[in-house]
Amino acid sequence: MDTGANSIFVWIGKKANQDERKAAFKNARDFIQSKSYKQWCSVTTVKEGTETPLFKQNFNDWLNKDETTSLVKKRQAPGRKKYLMKLSHM
Repeated sequence: MDTGANSIFVWIGKKANQDERKAAFKNARDFIQSKSYKQWCSVTTVKEGTETPLFKQNFNDWLNKDETTSLVKKRQAPGRKKYLMKLSHM
């Protein structure tokens, strides 16, 4: 997920194999380069089931297990886009 030129998140599913996990970080670095972001742009890996509030705040409808309403309110600067990267299974 692209949160702007300063950081991106790489979400890794529980069933991702070792090759997919390695590819995720490489794809993130390639994405940063393709967007001409600075080399110091941070890449945060997030494993399924261990999503942090910092990650969840980027989704206005994120629900944790047993929740019925989200506490997160969507705040996004006008004209700013968020990108989700999906890796196809090898």
